[in-house]
Amino acid sequence: AKVRRTGLAESYELSLRAENGATIWCSSRIGLIKKADQMSGFIVISTDITERKQTEIALQKNEENFRNLVESINDWFWEIDEHNIFTYSSPRSLELLGYEPDDLIGKSLLDLIQENDIANVEEILAYSAEAKEPFVEMESVVFHQQGHEVVMDMSGTPILD
Repeated sequence: AKVRRTGLAESYELSLRAENGATIWCSSRIGLIKKADQMSGFIVISTDITERKQTEIALQKNEENFRNLVESINDWFWEIDEHNIFTYSSPRSLELLGYEPDDLIGKSLLDLIQENDIANVEEILAYSAEAKEPFVEMESVVFHQQGHEVVMDMSGTPILD
């Protein structure tokens, strides 16, 4: 009789406990084996992904710790992309500028800056990114959501990845 394998299912991850108590992570796919159109068994392809999974878990914990730190201090933390568009804003933006953090995502930092400061801010940010060096105490006038001016000292470090 001819043995044929049906298509493999989507992969899934599972953790297994080794005899020594260690956790082993596997990525597995399972499929049916049929003989004469009758199921005769399964085929399982598993790959050890323990190292990758441990790295993912550690990264997730580090990100969680960072967010907890950033969201509990008095400074406003933000992240912008290479086009000066916000990709992250800490909750302090609400108290300092009247913007919910999610309201800033996708907006340009330059839209908040006083017009006569825009060229200076662009130059400092561009130089910082190109030189891969932090900028320190860049003073700028930023507009609150209600229109009044807020003078801010900003410092930052380019993240290039």
